[in-house]
Amino acid sequence: MVCSTYLYIDRFAQISPYSENDMLGVEPLELHFPFELNKQISSSLKLTNQTDAYIAFNIQKMSPLPYHAQPNKGIVPPGSKCSVDVTLRPRDKAPWVMNRAKEFIVWSTKVNDGVAAEDITIDMFSAESGLVDAMNLDVVFDAEEITKVSNELTLHSITEDTSALIVRENATSNRTRPLAC
Repeated sequence: MVCSTYLYIDRFAQISPYSENDMLGVEPLELHFPFELNKQISSSLKLTNQTDAYIAFNIQKMSPLPYHAQPNKGIVPPGSKCSVDVTLRPRDKAPWVMNRAKEFIVWSTKVNDGVAAEDITIDMFSAESGLVDAMNLDVVFDAEEITKVSNELTLHSITEDTSALIVRENATSNRTRPLAC
């Protein structure tokens, strides 16, 4: 059975990224990237195993954007945490959509002690293999950085247009200047 996990409100009325039946807690549920042109940008993800079982995970990219998760699969021992770095390769254009839903799925399932990360296959996360948990992650590109980049591009474009106009005007004025006798 495939389960989707959502935020729930615990008995103290606090929003938590964990559900009572989660295998792995995933934080944050929205990855924030401070976008910069032509620079590699990263965001971190924390996977927490609050169970008494070994949990295998696999991070599946659903987006056409050039993301890379490291590690993209692994084992989180009982009572342990795992940090995952998600990186967006350098881009020469700002993304058109700043809030992107369901860019990644974090799959998790219980495994036996001794299973290694290299033993993890996509088949382990199918409904036929047993209880599988799926968590959708969204991506947000920080608007402040995109606005700054957009303003810099606009200023650069205006400067180039103005420079080209001045060069054209100078070329035209030099051609039409009467010769002095």
